[in-house]
Amino acid sequence: LLLTTCNITENKSGLFELIPVEGKQSKVHIASSSNKRSCLVVQPLRNNGGAYGARGGAQVNVGSCDHPWAEWGVDSSTGEITSAAFDALGEVCLTTGWPFLQVGAFDTSATAAANGVVIVTNEAGEHANYVIKNGYKTVLAASIPPRSIQTITFD
Repeated sequence: LLLTTCNITENKSGLFELIPVEGKQSKVHIASSSNKRSCLVVQPLRNNGGAYGARGGAQVNVGSCDHPWAEWGVDSSTGEITSAAFDALGEVCLTTGWPFLQVGAFDTSATAAANGVVIVTNEAGEHANYVIKNGYKTVLAASIPPRSIQTITFD
């Protein structure tokens, strides 16, 4: 999945719908509004579970809605989205990308010499590699050490 602008008129952002799974009460497909056969699917990590255990998160991609990994539970009271695709672990929660890598980008052109700032936080106990892109152009490919914060400025 690519994080991009939320301006729907630019046709870069994804729009998804919750579609009930036939014959499975309380399960939904999170399907692309433009292609109902493309859904969010949970993918296993190399450790056969979530990061740091069963509730630590799971990787997500876009794939076929015909697979059990495309079935999600949605708790309307908390907003939590879960998957039971890993039988041995029970439910895992939906996260965006690396469960402990967080990124924030800010336009600072009106108040600073730099045009933009990206803050990268790695809560995990392992290094994490990342790539920053502007459209399809790679601006920076880097790594962040465990339990650290990086601030990157752009001119």
